[in-house]
Amino acid sequence: MRICRAPECNNPAIHHRTVCTKHKHRLRKSGTFDLTERIKKVEKLTNGIVKICKVHGELKYNKVYIQHSKYKDKKYKYYSCKECVSLKKRRLYLENPEKHNKFSIETRNKRIDKARKKNNEYHITCYMALEEYNQMVLNQNNKCKICKKEETAKHKNGKIKRLAIDHNHKSGKPRGLLCGKCNTAIGLLNESIELFEESIKYLKSNQ
Repeated sequence: MRICRAPECNNPAIHHRTVCTKHKHRLRKSGTFDLTERIKKVEKLTNGIVKICKVHGELKYNKVYIQHSKYKDKKYKYYSCKECVSLKKRRLYLENPEKHNKFSIETRNKRIDKARKKNNEYHITCYMALEEYNQMVLNQNNKCKICKKEETAKHKNGKIKRLAIDHNHKSGKPRGLLCGKCNTAIGLLNESIELFEESIKYLKSNQ
């Protein structure tokens, strides 16, 4: 494995290059491995001043956004004037509101999907490990254990729901993975074998 050729850097070099990702961006932007003068200037500011805005002059922490570099280590932060950023965002929104609305919807959906996935994983881990659940899905070919069909119910965003974990309410032991309809049917009949037998008799007598 190659090591980055920048001084005092022990990060692995990327692919066929001789430098790491961080120093590759520095070379491309400033032609040197050192931090740019702009970042050095911000770090040397004193008296509580963290940013010198071209429009609003000297700014303190309560007047700036604290942002981080795009590098993976997220080590180097920089500061932007709150008022200037707000004006810029407002101008860009007025120029193309459809683009910004689309971006907002996509961002919100990503956040919702991430939260839903986290909640699903948390619900699964209440009964079994995620690896065990995934193995059960493979064993059942992603089909319900009763009706032998795949799940068809969908979330509001259009994605198909996962198979539900059916468990014994007395012992808490998982019994299998069911689709939403079968799982609901068992619950509505209170998991009573007698009620299911009577239901079978009723259906047979009225065929």
